[in-house]
Amino acid sequence: MNSMRPSTLLWTTLADRRDWLYRKWRWSLGIDKAYWWGLHQEAHVRFRTAVKRAKRESWRAFCDSLARGDFSSAVRRVKQVHNRRRPQVAYAHPDGPVAGANAMRDHLASVYSGSGLPSTRPPPLPSSDDHVPFDLGSSSEDDPSGSGLGSGSGSGSGSGSGSGSGSGSGCGLSSFSADSRCLFPFANK
Repeated sequence: MNSMRPSTLLWTTLADRRDWLYRKWRWSLGIDKAYWWGLHQEAHVRFRTAVKRAKRESWRAFCDSLARGDFSSAVRRVKQVHNRRRPQVAYAHPDGPVAGANAMRDHLASVYSGSGLPSTRPPPLPSSDDHVPFDLGSSSEDDPSGSGLGSGSGSGSGSGSGSGSGSGSGCGLSSFSADSRCLFPFANK
């Protein structure tokens, strides 16, 4: 047992009294509920005060032991706190870690081997690479307006019909274009 903590804890009796008063409040009826609730609240305040005092005294005793130069107990205590916060290993093998790793490897190989899949599988879905509805790299030859990519025709803002003699960007609404000037007209200025 740690010498910094008392062998009998003071707050256990206070906690028992608080819990007893809480049960009395829960089972009481009518105006008695207010009486028992008040007593329960007072007991709760006494309990919290005692716990805070005990924590403060325990911390003070720990700091005093460090000031005296008793570092071995401090290191042991810090290791206990550190090990409590470390995540525990979820899988351990009785023959050791190497056997555990091998057993886990074999288990995962059997689970993900594909033996549980059906023997007949449906045909793969058609790929999107097979059919492209339009060609981004060339202008349409059957376009009567002649507004191909980068042809220089169109209105000045790039939103016209595609005919005319302006010095626009060549990015009409009717053309499909992957040209960055059409997608981002203000980026290349």
